[in-house]
Formats: sequence, C-alpha cells, structure tokens
Amino acid sequence: MCRVLLAACLAVTLTCGALADVYFSDPSSINLLERWNKDGGYGLGFTANFDTGNLARLVNYTPSDYAVRIGRPSEGQTVWYEITYTFDEAVYIDRLACALCTNGGGQFGVLNYQWVDEFGEVMASKSVDVDASGAARITGIQKDPVLGGPRLTQSVTFRFEADDGKAPGFISNEPVGLVAMGAYLAAGQQLKMDGTYNVFWEENKSIQGSYNDPRWTDHEMLQNGGKPTWSTNDPLYSAWEFSKPYEFYGMTISHYDTGRFLADAMLEVWDDDLKDWRRVWGPVAEYRWVDNALGYIAFDDTDGPIVGTKVRLSWGSRSSDAGLVEISEFQLFGKPYEPIPEPSTMTLLAAGGVALLRRR
Repeated sequence: MCRVLLAACLAVTLTCGALADVYFSDPSSINLLERWNKDGGYGLGFTANFDTGNLARLVNYTPSDYAVRIGRPSEGQTVWYEITYTFDEAVYIDRLACALCTNGGGQFGVLNYQWVDEFGEVMASKSVDVDASGAARITGIQKDPVLGGPRLTQSVTFRFEADDGKAPGFISNEPVGLVAMGAYLAAGQQLKMDGTYNVFWEENKSIQGSYNDPRWTDHEMLQNGGKPTWSTNDPLYSAWEFSKPYEFYGMTISHYDTGRFLADAMLEVWDDDLKDWRRVWGPVAEYRWVDNALGYIAFDDTDGPIVGTKVRLSWGSRSSDAGLVEISEFQLFGKPYEPIPEPSTMTLLAAGGVALLRRR
C-alpha cells in the first residue's frame, strides 16, 4: 500500500508542472480564422495576391463601413483575387462564411467567389450574372456548406472575381469590400483552449452592469451593435462572469466608425485572491478602434498572469463625436487557468512519500 502511495506522490511531483489540456465544449461553432497570438500577432499563416490593408478587420466582425477594400481592375477587365489561411495541421472543415460589403447598393460586391482547399479543389462557390442595371453583385453574409461534406485540408483559400465596377447604374468606381471571413470544424474533432481563441465562444454570461448588450459578444458578421447614450455622469460599464478562472492575454474592441469612441476606457479583471478589481488596460482618453493598427490589444503581464473570473469594460460619460458608443464586437482572448504548485511544495510531497515508506 505504501509503495502505491509513494508512486502516486512521485507521479504528482513529476507531472503537476504540466497542466492537462482543456478543450472547447462545442468546437464546431468556433470561427477558426478568429485567432490571435499572445503577443498580438495574427494566429494563422496567410498570403494574398492583393494589399490586404488591415487584415484584422476580416476576423473582428466589424461593420460594413470598415471592410478591407481592394481596388478594382482596369476598365473592361475582370481579375481574380485570393487570400489563403493556413492552419497548424490538417482539419476537417464543413462550413465556410464570408461577409461582403453592403454599402452603395451592391457597388462593393463581387461577381463570383470560391472557397478552395489546399489542393485547389472547390469547397464552395457562388456566382451571378451582371444585368443591364449593373446592380447584381454578391454582397452581404454568405454561409456555405462544404460541397460533398466535410473536407480534410490544412488551408482554405477565398477567391473572388471583380470587374471594373463601371457597369450601368453604378455611380462611381467603388472598390471591392471584404468584411469578414469564417471557417468551421466538422463535428467530432477537438479544439484546444490554448489562449489564441476568443473565450466568449465557450462562456458568455453577462452580469449586472450599466449597459449590457448581447450583440457585443455574439460573433455575428455585419452588425453594428448597441448604442448606449450618456445618461449619467457615473462611469458606464458592461461585465461578464466565467465559470472558472481564466488567464487573459488580450482583447479587441471594434467600433462602427471613427466618431464612436470609448471615452476614458478601461478593462478590469476580478482577482479572486485580492477580492478586488485589477485594471489591465486604460484609462484611454479616447479609444478609437481604427487608430489601433491591428485591433488587438495585448495585456501587460509584467506583474504576473492576469487571472480572474470576471471582466468589466467601462467608459466615462463624456460624449463621443456622435454622442454614443457603437461597438460591433468585443473579443477577449485567454485560456482556463490552473496554478502550478511551487517547487518546494512538490519536493515536500515527494519527501513525505519517502518518509512514509521508510517508517513501514
């Protein structure tokens, strides 16, 4: 019996520094393209045959006004553009999605698009014929099941055809507008919560606040979000509570346009040990998402891991240019947290097991 106890003690000593992996409960619901590294770099490899500009906008669920815009080809020409996302390993994909700019009555749309796998085989596609009015372009949210069922691939490529935009009925040569991209796992696979994905995919429980809008964390494309007005001189805030401690790495807050900024903005995390809020970002006098090059805000963990069971996003009552805030999406990145026992604790545990064996 004692030998069994000793073996258990030694096993704990050797393994407690390596925490067990935690996986999303519903990985098939998660947009695999919405991924950020801890340092704020985009979490997937990607290439494109056009200037992507602010690529972050394609995974931050911004409204149509802040699409990635691509200049159209010369008059009388059509061109195929493409952007490729590469995963860490091959996975089965069964759904794809894109959101194309809806502004201008279709002037920002595309003629055709295709999703293709790593071998160049078409996974999904859509096309239109431009009529005499020139108004028939593909715009809005497009959700496509993969042709023939789940497809094993290590990359997905979005290809789209654009014309010169000068068809009758168009008032100007507007660029093509890409707003959001999405790729989703087929059922039966696992996805590890490694800190590079939005934790609101797993938990999304709002708690009492001055203003709570479920649209801010609903992962919906082409949505402007709520518009709380300044009705008080007290700080305004939204808050969320989680079922277990998380270590948080960063966030994104996307806005409708430059006029909708967060005045005196802060993010705080509830520290269960200190029983108090810990400020991890801000205050920022006027936070405009478009002023942040990537959109991702990496938290400073110089003083130790940022761990908690609640988060609170707050802002002041000073009016923005438009007199309101209009957040399209709030994304929070991190993973479940378990403290690693101190080395002295592990040593004492092993020593206790040895002493017990000697007494026997």
